[in-house]
Amino acid sequence: GGEHEKTRAKCVCVTACGNYGVVGYACGRIDRYNMQSGAHRGTYWVPSPAGHEGGVFGVAVTALNEELVSGAFDGTIKIWDFDTQALLHTMTLGSPVAHLTLNRDNLLLAVACDDLRVRVLDISSRRIVRDFAGHSNRITDTCVSPDGRWLLTSSADCTLRVHDIPTARLIDWVRFDKAVTGVSVSPTGDFIATSHADSVGIFLWANRTHFANIFLGFTPPAAPAALALPSSAGPGDDAGVGEVEVGPDDDRYPVLVDQLAPSLVTFSTVPKARWQTLANLDVIKLRNKPIQPPAAPVQAPFFLPTLPG
Repeated sequence: GGEHEKTRAKCVCVTACGNYGVVGYACGRIDRYNMQSGAHRGTYWVPSPAGHEGGVFGVAVTALNEELVSGAFDGTIKIWDFDTQALLHTMTLGSPVAHLTLNRDNLLLAVACDDLRVRVLDISSRRIVRDFAGHSNRITDTCVSPDGRWLLTSSADCTLRVHDIPTARLIDWVRFDKAVTGVSVSPTGDFIATSHADSVGIFLWANRTHFANIFLGFTPPAAPAALALPSSAGPGDDAGVGEVEVGPDDDRYPVLVDQLAPSLVTFSTVPKARWQTLANLDVIKLRNKPIQPPAAPVQAPFFLPTLPG
């Protein structure tokens, strides 16, 4: 009604197919629109107390447009039927929801709350599977790795924490010069992108575990490792670039290359980025094949003729 028309949009989401856009509003209402025509296609809302009693700060849609997940300031996560707009389930977290991130492959939902904790929910089983804490200031962004194993959280306390979801432990903890406002992982997991306060640039960081064998250790880090932001200087000027060693020394963990027993399988010690291309070797050769054979250069005389004068 009139109250909805005056309210503000707090979060948006685009479906995996790209046909629909979902908008969450401060009044607790969620609307679905067609991306091409902009026409209104449905409303996700039920009267109180079943519906959201606060502003919606996070919405996500599953890969096949089966369910819509919403998180609100009232500290609840609600799951809706995407087609019929019917409320299917409600989960109470006990703290206002700041934002959420859904991994559409394994249906793990990372929810950042105002109590400085990140809860991981399994949409399939409708329960909380992990609860991570440690940040001392507002959580600005969350991201799940493409394989669904790592949870990256950024905060206004200038730190970035990497959690291993299966083992529920902290595997990396770094501190920057400026507050981290956003974090994202590349589709192949080889790079991590961060954005920072008072900076218009996007910083790319290489994932060392993707290119080499890195032993992450069994105990979580006790203190964050300082990581200086790269400057805009040229390649010859190293001013402002910190040489920071992250992780233990590689010499302490020798690579096992000997076969333990004839009946056992020995995995390759080559990084994933190298052996993963073997499965697509035929496609790579076909892609790199030249379109036409190289043509021989035109024969030119050894001494070029000159004109008099």
